[in-house]
Amino acid sequence: MLQIFRVDEQILPYSVTYVKYISFMMLLLGVDSALQAMLQGLGNTKPIMLCAIMKVSLNIMISYVLIYGKLGFPALNSKGAAIGTLVSNLVSGLGLVVYCFWWKRKEYGLFKDIRNSIKFCYVKEVIQIGVPTAMETFIWHASNLVLMTGLNSISYLATTVYTLTFGIEIIVYSVFNGTGKASMTLIGQDIGAADYTSADGYLKLSVVTNAILVVFCTIIFAIGANPILSLFTNNDSLIQLATPYLVFTGINMLPKSVNIVIGNGIRAYKDAKWMLYSQFFGSIFVIAFSSVLIYGMHLGIRAVYITLFLDESLRATINFLYYQKKYARNSDYKIASDAA
Repeated sequence: MLQIFRVDEQILPYSVTYVKYISFMMLLLGVDSALQAMLQGLGNTKPIMLCAIMKVSLNIMISYVLIYGKLGFPALNSKGAAIGTLVSNLVSGLGLVVYCFWWKRKEYGLFKDIRNSIKFCYVKEVIQIGVPTAMETFIWHASNLVLMTGLNSISYLATTVYTLTFGIEIIVYSVFNGTGKASMTLIGQDIGAADYTSADGYLKLSVVTNAILVVFCTIIFAIGANPILSLFTNNDSLIQLATPYLVFTGINMLPKSVNIVIGNGIRAYKDAKWMLYSQFFGSIFVIAFSSVLIYGMHLGIRAVYITLFLDESLRATINFLYYQKKYARNSDYKIASDAA
């Protein structure tokens, strides 16, 4: 499978080992995702944060010990990184299970009510929203795998640069993605209370908040790209090559942060199908446009950053216009919702 994506032969064995280990994360993935969704819907996000802190801390400690062979353990290299990722994710997932099913067993009553609460109408509604959302995620990952194939065809160094800048982006992404999820929870609660003006206000406030955060981070990337990249690698040539692309990453985060908030606002209205259609369009664009830039115009790694910026910008614009037309203080939607 990894050969299909043109993974370099030198790193292929390490990739296979890593994938084999982290595949066991799926044992708790479904339960962990469901419990996180429940807690977010309740507005109780502190346990999620604490489990995330525990996951990151464990991952760093275990990976460090096993990669480099500290505390009497053998140096396992990539296998050690995989084990650290696997163990930290499983422990974090078990932490949420213990919290919801034992610590809060009286308040949530999950064991007690689980049989009585499973009704066909609930299952049907979950499927109607869950399947399009799952397909949206699948299509996004599929298009990114195609993009990685293009990167691998350019050079191993191109993949390294993208992976490095993407890893730094994830740090900022976790913040504005959290804001997006918070807005979805608050918007959903306001929709339930038929307070559509407040729901619209939360969405626009989140867009502005995220934009300010991203602009600030982009300025930091532009000013301090070299020291920031030096925290993750000591390869001077790699740092010099990745410096402009770190700035491009910051610029790309602006439409991405807007798109995340708008998308979560649309999902709060149970409109998962639109987000699937939007992502389908975006994935076709990413695959087609990146192919033209990489294989036709030979722009190299620049092709990836240009494609991602245009994709996020287009989808953010389309999703925003759709939200404004259908949901933003839309009296027809309010009347239809009240009648239902």
